[in-house]
Amino acid sequence: MFILGTLFGCATLPPNNIESPVVAPVPKTPTEPMTFEKYGKNIIYHSFFKIPKNLNFQKEVPLPKDLKKYLDNPLRDRTITNPLVIAKPQRFKENLYREIAAWEYSISDFRKMNAEEMILAAVKITCSKLEYGFLEENKFKQEYGRRIYIDDNFHFGIGDCDKYADLTTTIFNFIKSYNPGLKNVYLLHGDLGGNLYTEHMWVAILIVQENSLILSHIDPTFYDIGRQSPKKLLADDDWYITLKNDIFKACFYRELGGGDLSNLSHAYDIFEEKYNNIADRKPREEILENMNFIAFRMAITGQPQVALQKNA
Repeated sequence: MFILGTLFGCATLPPNNIESPVVAPVPKTPTEPMTFEKYGKNIIYHSFFKIPKNLNFQKEVPLPKDLKKYLDNPLRDRTITNPLVIAKPQRFKENLYREIAAWEYSISDFRKMNAEEMILAAVKITCSKLEYGFLEENKFKQEYGRRIYIDDNFHFGIGDCDKYADLTTTIFNFIKSYNPGLKNVYLLHGDLGGNLYTEHMWVAILIVQENSLILSHIDPTFYDIGRQSPKKLLADDDWYITLKNDIFKACFYRELGGGDLSNLSHAYDIFEEKYNNIADRKPREEILENMNFIAFRMAITGQPQVALQKNA
């Protein structure tokens, strides 16, 4: 019997009192926060010339994942390496360097500039080259066989409001590359925090801090048309942005939302809170218009039930 048991392996079975090995738990990878999770309503607006000088510009602050995605979108990317906006990068750089030289700026100047100085430099370079107007799309296509890019506007020295905004942003991004101390400063379209359905384009300035987001708006077009008066550069009034009752914070998340339901929902909730606490008819109508717009966006992003609940 012993021999048979050995042949069939019965004599080699392990005793029952041996413990199974303990498998260490796999540590969870920390998830990147969303903008609302990190900052909530801590978005602070400053008129351009009143932006505090003691902000953190040196140490780079990581962007929340949705804000990073928003800024990295190729349709918003205003850099000379983006083929969606720049047709001839080398020609653009040559034109830009000529304007930089005309203003007697140097690379060492850019390295020492603070945020206000560098943004003003980008605005001045844009406005010294552009005059307000339009390139004829059909005529341009017949002659050059393609659509108009913003470096074409810069080359020929003519453009409307969105070209002023785009070129200011592109030039800022180019000269900012010489200054590692401005890592947390971003320029983009005034839609971020701006009013809905304003038929104009201007520039939003976003300064990312560890515990807050600093927002400011400027208008290079009216600055140029207004004989480069500092007052004309400011885009603080109700035509651009609604600062009263902090409506701009809801507009910030509305624009940041895009197809992201959580940001759209946060925007809706802020608008709803404001709507319930404001007695004046006109701002209530504007808030309601924004709420309807957000509900529509939610519906077309595939969440009609959420949209119906919000719009009930």
